[in-house]
Amino acid sequence: MDADRADLVRYWFEFDVSAYVTPRQARPDISLDGGHPIHNLLWMGVGVTGFDEADCLRMLSDVLSGVMPGAVLPPLTRAEMDVDVSSLHLAHLGNPAWRGVWYPRVNAGGPTLL
Repeated sequence: MDADRADLVRYWFEFDVSAYVTPRQARPDISLDGGHPIHNLLWMGVGVTGFDEADCLRMLSDVLSGVMPGAVLPPLTRAEMDVDVSSLHLAHLGNPAWRGVWYPRVNAGGPTLL
């Protein structure tokens, strides 16, 4: 299978990470190092390209497990298919044409292979 096939779909996911906010993160206007890894990875939303929603969530779950073994994704609050990347106004993206997590930039080295 080709990792940058035409039938890949871009998704934008948002999660309820409120259970992972530490007291130091309670002020969104202040950025501090530290905090819970799940909150740090997911708080702004996540961009993933894959074969379908389940494939995208599986890749995201794998990334999360790499950051924090045994972690599970928090409740999903938004899943937008075929998201217009330019409407997100984000910097430091990976390649949304490749299969993988492109925001935050996880797939900078190339597409995620099966």
